[in-house]
Amino acid sequence: MVRALPLVLLFLSFNNCHSGIIGGLFVEDIANKLVQQVLPRKLVLDPELALPFMACLRGKNREGNSYHMLCSATIIGKRHILTAAHCYYGLFGRHQREASKSRIKRETLEKLRIRVGDTMAGPGEFFEIDKIFLRPRSNYTNYDDIMVVQLKESITFDNLTKGIVKLARNVEPKPGMEYDVAGFGNHTNDGKNFDSPDTYTFNSIKVREDAFCKKFLRKREYCAGGEDQGTMGGDSGGPMYSRVKPRYQVGIIARGATEHKTLGDKAVLLDHGAYTKVAPYCDFIEKVTKGEVKCENVDW
Repeated sequence: MVRALPLVLLFLSFNNCHSGIIGGLFVEDIANKLVQQVLPRKLVLDPELALPFMACLRGKNREGNSYHMLCSATIIGKRHILTAAHCYYGLFGRHQREASKSRIKRETLEKLRIRVGDTMAGPGEFFEIDKIFLRPRSNYTNYDDIMVVQLKESITFDNLTKGIVKLARNVEPKPGMEYDVAGFGNHTNDGKNFDSPDTYTFNSIKVREDAFCKKFLRKREYCAGGEDQGTMGGDSGGPMYSRVKPRYQVGIIARGATEHKTLGDKAVLLDHGAYTKVAPYCDFIEKVTKGEVKCENVDW
């Protein structure tokens, strides 16, 4: 049975808080500078509610003996993972022009891993990254926040811990629609003591009018969030997906802002979140995966 817990979500705002070490993945430098907020979430305890397509992007620590959480992601094929582009670009801080250089990219990817199969039963399995696919950038302040990761080896699937999420080609999230979001963002039970979960958490969220996120919404993005519902930090790169099975992913958690407000005698957090639309990038995804991953039309 699933019980509701107050969990924390951290928006990884790499551009503002990363140490700026090119080719280095000192994740502690990022985590120590993040502003921690509390939003109610649900911890996955029931196998019937499990999301076997969840994955996460991890980076090697200073000592080189473990990999820390960077971003959430989804499995979209046997060799392919979907996440947010800022999960890669953000590692370079103010030096994002270096991110496209072959040597720098190669050295950086050697320090990254994808982990799949994380559940309450135990940790998942690590996979090395072969290459990443990003959309062309016209400048270094505005870019398409989507990234496809290709693994060196194929994932072996089982019924509980690993699976593939379907991608919706013909779905345009509209204000008022409700979807689920999931991610590996940090959480807390009391708003004071913070912990990184070994598995993902999830919650329902409503799509909002663009004006709700007008200060930071980009092209091919939409807005979602509200009172005590939303996403932050380690959730970046995770999915917004259909609440009914089969699960179809319609968005990627990108970024946002959280307001502390008082409504009457109640203190609330009002989350404004930007999400990358999946549908406009279906041709891009199918091209870079050489047809191994295909979007589908859905009839809802």
